[in-house]
Amino acid sequence: MGAERYEIPATFEDAGGTSTKEFSLTKTLSCDMPVEDTYSYPAAPLTLINIPDPKKTAASFTYNFYLPNERDAGVGEQFSFDVTNPRERFLLDATLERQPRYVEVAITPADFSSEDDMLSTFKDGIKIEDYVGQIMYEDAISNAYFSAVKLKDTQADDDFYLILSSSVSSFGDMDKLTGVEAAAKLAEAIEESNMAAGSLIRETMGNMQSQGVRYAEGDVDLETAAESLRSVKLLEFDFNVNNLIFGTMVKASLDDQISVYEDELRGIQDIANNVQDVAVASILPGVINAADYEMSLVPIYQELLPGSSVGEDGELVTTYQSATLPVGFIIEKTEIREDGQEIKYDPMYADGHSNLAFIDTGVRYGGVYVYRARTVALVRFEAICIDPEGVEEDQLVMAVCLMASGGRLISAYCSETIPPPPPSDLKFIYDYEFDNLIVLWQPPFNTQQDQVRYQILRRASVNVPFTIIAEIDFDQSVSRVSPPEVVPESILFQTSLPQTSFRDEEFTKDSNFIYTVACVDARGYTSNYAMQIKVSFDKYKNKLETSLISRSGAPKPYPNLYLNVDTFADSMKDSGHSRMKLYFNPEYYSVHKEKIETVTTPGSPGSPPSTTQVKRTENLNLIGEKYKLHIINTDWQQDWLIDISVTDETSLPIAVDPSSAEVMTLGLKD
Repeated sequence: MGAERYEIPATFEDAGGTSTKEFSLTKTLSCDMPVEDTYSYPAAPLTLINIPDPKKTAASFTYNFYLPNERDAGVGEQFSFDVTNPRERFLLDATLERQPRYVEVAITPADFSSEDDMLSTFKDGIKIEDYVGQIMYEDAISNAYFSAVKLKDTQADDDFYLILSSSVSSFGDMDKLTGVEAAAKLAEAIEESNMAAGSLIRETMGNMQSQGVRYAEGDVDLETAAESLRSVKLLEFDFNVNNLIFGTMVKASLDDQISVYEDELRGIQDIANNVQDVAVASILPGVINAADYEMSLVPIYQELLPGSSVGEDGELVTTYQSATLPVGFIIEKTEIREDGQEIKYDPMYADGHSNLAFIDTGVRYGGVYVYRARTVALVRFEAICIDPEGVEEDQLVMAVCLMASGGRLISAYCSETIPPPPPSDLKFIYDYEFDNLIVLWQPPFNTQQDQVRYQILRRASVNVPFTIIAEIDFDQSVSRVSPPEVVPESILFQTSLPQTSFRDEEFTKDSNFIYTVACVDARGYTSNYAMQIKVSFDKYKNKLETSLISRSGAPKPYPNLYLNVDTFADSMKDSGHSRMKLYFNPEYYSVHKEKIETVTTPGSPGSPPSTTQVKRTENLNLIGEKYKLHIINTDWQQDWLIDISVTDETSLPIAVDPSSAEVMTLGLKD
């Protein structure tokens, strides 16, 4: 029931297992109950080094223009720049405009609390790429009694589907449920397992299908499937585990047969058991081993320290305190293929610790890339320099190492969903020699230059849909995409170069058709309709007659969206009245429009003229001078045509002197 003093015999061994000294540990214990024959030993420490990861990372894909081999993996340039430097940003934008596509990874650095003069001086001469073999990673640093484990699922797609199919009988009759409802029920049932989040499962089942079983309405292509499961594939868990329980921990984890990581854990089960057996056989209770407290590091700089002394406060006095200073970043790149295969690329190194943008032009269209941004820092601490050959004695040194953080992951899906604009300048020529029609158009103004098909469409009137009468295919892509609209071979014309004309041999002098053109890009996205023009042949004038039916831009499902017809009817019916009143009630009396004009001022002799931008206001006269009203009496078969003129007879308000105004209330003067 109080403090008691115990002497605990212990033996200290160096790293080679040689007993060097016996000593006693004394400990003052306070307890509320008698302690008899109780021995306490220091626990084996777990060595952890934490370098702050970048505060934030963001990735974006930019698609500039089309190349036939854009889906093939290629080698491109990789470089970084400081986003806080406007000049670098300007020069970079000019360079990137000439790149067909690229991924930009923006990195916001972590905050470090203090600067260190010694490390700051040392930092100026550091180029990370020169020390690649000496960089140490924090998640791989440990002592001899712990193992570093990285857990990452590699078959997330198959796992989800196999789990779902094997769980149908367990969760009842799910055939009556929709795919989303079934996935929600599955997520609820396995909530206590170490599966991924239920919302992720519902998203997955609502957007994918496998093994011929439909979980969402409509087909989903492989790119969309890879994208919907990308959040699962990127999950990683890094941790250290004590070798004494490594095998036991893996065995216990394998009890959950539907775990996402069951196959990965089973793959390391034998290794874990072997590590645990070796650790159990080599551990000696009651013996404190120096290896418990040692870890080997590779310094890039070291300096001998004088013998440490004890200050007045009893603390050790050293020349240098431990310090950390960031010097740059490592960006690691991994590509995830549709079959789950991972392709790792050489890492990229960036010096400097500021807001950084990493540009990667070596990406293929349709690829999924994962980038890991690691902070690289100089770490200084006291260490013991050991001669591996044993010739020199161990020495106390100040060591400086390059260490990298665990890193922050960000992914980029190299895809764009912008459909091409419709073709322009639709024109028609009648071929008098062959008595048919030639349709001409201009390519759309498309900065991506990715249109690979033209579709020529025709219909008899606005009351029927368009029909594709020809498709010109000039797609030279190495990996072609099957278009969503498949036309018969009889009207498919393949060419090696773009063709912007078509001969309609079915058109005759008696024909009356509405024509339009659309284009399809290399991803299968289709444009809206170009302008719709009605074409017929006037036999009396012996020439074509064309009239605009709709402006360009009508969507394919709604070809009549922009028909050139009045929105409101121009006729009204009335009976039983002999007098009519006409009201003119405009919403605005005047409408003004501002426009910018360039004014050139002649210069003085010997100097060029100068130009300035001037803002002018233009009055838009939206009120016509004369309107006509046509009145028809259907009983008497008579009509009247009335001209209506609108004149502005308003005048400025009359100014009233405030001193002469009178206020009258109920006929009495105020």
